[in-house]
Amino acid sequence: MNTIAIDFRNIRAVYNNAIDNDVVGLQYYPFRRFKIKKEETEHRAIGVDELRKVFAFEGTESENWARDVA
Repeated sequence: MNTIAIDFRNIRAVYNNAIDNDVVGLQYYPFRRFKIKKEETEHRAIGVDELRKVFAFEGTESENWARDVA
């Protein structure tokens, strides 16, 4: 839902710019009665304790390299 909302806001910005620059008339504005909805998203950030576990992880050389890059 939020990805669609971002796309609609971008399209709305293009229309607003076109109206401001007299490219298209206000009578063709499609967002007059249309409301762009968005949803609350789940927070996916890890906490401090999990982050400490990641930094404390000791694995193979390639696993440690991946940890350092991340």
